[in-house]
Amino acid sequence: ATLQPGAGCRVQFESRASIANRSGRDWHDAQVTLVAGQPNMARATAPRPMASMARGFSAKAESADLPQQDSLGDYRSYTLPGAVELSDGSVSQVPLYASRTLDCERTALYENGSIFQPPRPILERDYNPGGGSAIISTLKLKAFDSLPAGYLRVLAADRHGTPQFVGEGRIDDTPKGGDASITLGTVFDLRATRERTAFHVDKGGRTLDEAFRISLDNAGDSARTVTVREHPGRWRQWTLVSSGSKPSRQTTDTLEFRVEVPANGKAVLDYAVRYSWTADEQPQ
Repeated sequence: ATLQPGAGCRVQFESRASIANRSGRDWHDAQVTLVAGQPNMARATAPRPMASMARGFSAKAESADLPQQDSLGDYRSYTLPGAVELSDGSVSQVPLYASRTLDCERTALYENGSIFQPPRPILERDYNPGGGSAIISTLKLKAFDSLPAGYLRVLAADRHGTPQFVGEGRIDDTPKGGDASITLGTVFDLRATRERTAFHVDKGGRTLDEAFRISLDNAGDSARTVTVREHPGRWRQWTLVSSGSKPSRQTTDTLEFRVEVPANGKAVLDYAVRYSWTADEQPQ
């Protein structure tokens, strides 16, 4: 996926399938059908050899050169349109879909905690004291067709127009219309700090109040939007008491805020939550 210049997020998307020949012999003029999915495999695969483009195919294939897609039980099949040469010990690559331009979504994400729910309310003060400083860059696109699992390699042009590698991640088997997301890496110019600013337990009233301050620093020359994703994880029953900005998303285990951070500046997000529990759920 090559990021396109201009406003918004768009990528030029190309896809290829790899065919590994570990049979111990050469195959000439082979008719091949590829199957994508997760069938149960009883044996581990052998080491992966070097890759090369299969004879008779090019990276920019015409529609007539593309595999014919179909269903096969619970999986997807791709029948190659012509015979291929598969030499022993090789991994040949063939076009899987026609090249196309897709909309995408890039996010600078600062996340703390997880969706884990404890078996009892956690009242110890030092639980989940804070996260690190790294803010990660993610990329999400919507599957235009049923995409088999594989590695998505992302490029972006430098100031000279030369494509440069900016990250790679693995996507799962994704049905048509589903979201495929990967982590590209750590954002160089953005940093975050997180500190607890309030903590109070009322065992008689069976409540716990906790507040945090998240400071975001931007050393870059352009403003950035940072998605702050928090997971209140002390107990499953909680409410948002106050916040410096309205959450962009709130679920039973997640709070998410979109914070604008000016160029060469900083922004601060304060928020507070209250946990509550019943007498039967009271920690000992």
